[in-house]
Amino acid sequence: QHKCGQTPIKPMDECPGEKIVGGCETKPYSWPWQIGFAEHYFGSYSLICGGAMISNQWIMTAGHCVYGNEDKPGKFRVKLGVYDRASTSEKGEVIAEIEKIYLHPDFDMQTISWDISLLKLKKPVAYTDHIQPVCVPSTDAGIIVEGDNSIVTGWGTLHEGDPGLPKKLHQVDVPFLNQSHCD
Repeated sequence: QHKCGQTPIKPMDECPGEKIVGGCETKPYSWPWQIGFAEHYFGSYSLICGGAMISNQWIMTAGHCVYGNEDKPGKFRVKLGVYDRASTSEKGEVIAEIEKIYLHPDFDMQTISWDISLLKLKKPVAYTDHIQPVCVPSTDAGIIVEGDNSIVTGWGTLHEGDPGLPKKLHQVDVPFLNQSHCD
């Protein structure tokens, strides 16, 4: 029995001296719930978004990643146990087919409100040292507190204005702000 939010490989606590955009390269496989949401082209995979494994058959990703393709699950795959997004044969990597895409019914592409979707995998995936579920709280009460930080992981842009993406998974500390402070 695997507990959510547990990782066999302890992640780094922080990226000292790094700014939010860039963050730093993670310790390999220390965020085992991180997935790559990829478009499938003739046997190859192009990563288009990240996401999180929330159970052995369910993935959470952004709504804008699936918008307009909710009825085309066969067009995509989920890469699990991945550290280097450019690799095609990482040890322990699993490429899973998607059975159904569920876009939040209130998603708005203009405002990007309710930007969340769920992907049901065709088959449950076995947990390993590189593949584990993240915990999803039923409410954010007491979790999102101004002054606290969250760690965000992904293969996104490293420098503002730079379209290049890293091959290896990165992490960054992001502070929680209240709405007025953020504005």
